Amino acid sequence: TNWVNYFRHHYSRLKSKGFKLILTGLAILYLLFFTPLIWYLAEPLKIEDNPHQADAILVLAGGVGESGEAGQGYEERVHQAVRLYQAGYARHLVFSSGYMYLFKEPLVMKSLALSMGIPDSDIILEDKATNTLENIVNCKAILSEKGWENVILISSPYHMLRVQRVIHKQAPDWQVIFIPP
Repeated sequence: TNWVNYFRHHYSRLKSKGFKLILTGLAILYLLFFTPLIWYLAEPLKIEDNPHQADAILVLAGGVGESGEAGQGYEERVHQAVRLYQAGYARHLVFSSGYMYLFKEPLVMKSLALSMGIPDSDIILEDKATNTLENIVNCKAILSEKGWENVILISSPYHMLRVQRVIHKQAPDWQVIFIPP
C-alpha cells in the first residue's frame, strides 16, 4: 500500500504541473496571437519623420509589407513613393531589391511606378542587394555618383531602426528622412 500512496502522490503532483504548463502555454499563445502585444513590443523599431524636400526617394523592397503577405510589400512602398514624388518632395525614385519571383522586384516596382505616371527617366534601379547592408552599400554608390545626399527612405515601419543603424555606419554623410508606407 505504501507504493500506491507514493504513486498517487506523484501522479497528482505531475498532473498539477502538467495542467499549469498547458495553461501557461495557452496563455502565451493567446498573448502572442490574439492581442496587440507583439505590436506594442515592436513599437521601438518604428521611425517616422515628416517629409520634406530631398534629392531622391529611396525605396527598399523585399520581404513582407504591412499587408502581411510575402512579396507584396513593394506595392505599398511604391504607392507611398509615388505620392511623395507627385507632391514634389523629390524628382527621382531609386528602387532597391534583389528579390526575384518571376521577375526582379525592382522591375516590377518600376512598372507600377510607370503605370502611375512617373517618367522612366526619373527611376533608377538597384537589383543586386540581398539584404539591408547590400541595399545601402549599393545605393550609396548610385547616390554618390549623382551627388545626392538627401534622401527620403521608404521601407517597412519595423525595418526602419535596422536601416537607420546600417546607414549610420555605411553612409554617415546622408541626410535621411524615414517615411514608412
